[in-house]
Amino acid sequence: MPALSFKGTTSLGPFHVQIREGSKVQTCRESTAHKIEEGNLLTLYWKQRVPIKEKPVHLIAYAYCRGVELIPYREFAFDNDFAVRDGFRDAAEMQEWFGDPIEEGETVYRVIKFVTLDLLHVTFPLATIFDTLCLEKKASDGTWCTAPYPGHKKGCPNYGQRPQCPPQAPHFLELYLERPYWLVRETFNLKAWERKQRKKWPDWSKKQCRNSRHWQGGVNSRLKKRAKLLAKLLPGGHEVLEIPEANGVDVFSVCEHLGLTLKRNPDLVHKFMIVAKKMVDPGGFRRVTLDLSRIKHRRKDLDS
Repeated sequence: MPALSFKGTTSLGPFHVQIREGSKVQTCRESTAHKIEEGNLLTLYWKQRVPIKEKPVHLIAYAYCRGVELIPYREFAFDNDFAVRDGFRDAAEMQEWFGDPIEEGETVYRVIKFVTLDLLHVTFPLATIFDTLCLEKKASDGTWCTAPYPGHKKGCPNYGQRPQCPPQAPHFLELYLERPYWLVRETFNLKAWERKQRKKWPDWSKKQCRNSRHWQGGVNSRLKKRAKLLAKLLPGGHEVLEIPEANGVDVFSVCEHLGLTLKRNPDLVHKFMIVAKKMVDPGGFRRVTLDLSRIKHRRKDLDS
């Protein structure tokens, strides 16, 4: 994933603050310095080579490259709108940074336009970006799938029957290595649904009122629709993992490290899918299981 490092501060504030606020939406670099193309997923850093302890922030954001243009300095040196998009108060302040337009006017810059992925939360309030994997062998080898549960002594009837379920489902690390990933969520108030069902069917038991056959299909459909839309908006190659556990992801642990503690048999149900970028050539990659005790986790709050 291409990276960009920022270190500047203007009268509008440090670039890392402006980027996170969404006011700085482009950067000008020397034309030969970066081979970034439209559609690339970018990692934006603040003073990348400076030790983390010596600066207020390291990772600014992940971003999507909206376009790249080669533009001579003379063509934008007096453009106030261009200056604001680049993080300056006006063209005059931008000229203090880039130099005299007459002397430096022929210098060609690569103008990289971007939008931070965090801003997609405006469209996807229940989608959370993360870069820490929590994998569990019992999820991918079928141990969880074959565990008995009420009404199914031999476990899930889909085990071994569907291509997206173990043992046919590929391990997450065989196909999806490029970070970050997106955890997409759909919530359902099961307690309210139970009250509604009890009014309609007074003789039903609690188990009958909460039966997932009556509500799970609609919840999964809404979740899948949201996840597919997000995958479509992200730069090329993103796919939806409808059953992350089947690919070895421990969703409970992922949520725990994102600040959301899931409960067994909850009144407020959370359903999840993951959006991830598929490797171009996954051939020959060896299966790997990570030791969770050795992983350094990043914590981010899920939108409530």
